[in-house]
Amino acid sequence: VVEKVNNFPPLPKFIPLKPCFYQNFADEIPIDYQSLVKRIYHVWICKLNKKPVLGKRLGVVKKHRSQ
Repeated sequence: VVEKVNNFPPLPKFIPLKPCFYQNFADEIPIDYQSLVKRIYHVWICKLNKKPVLGKRLGVVKKHRSQ
């Protein structure tokens, strides 16, 4: 039995934290669905990285005026 080492999220070596859990698409997701799951994952990550709060702090996002 091979012990699986936690590998996600990937972190730089200089950060004193270690990955929280093990993730392997090839082992955990049926081959027919791997492409779909990877696409959904990438869309999800892109949505998380939009950070509208940052835009609001920089004055990029304007508030709507109520009439």
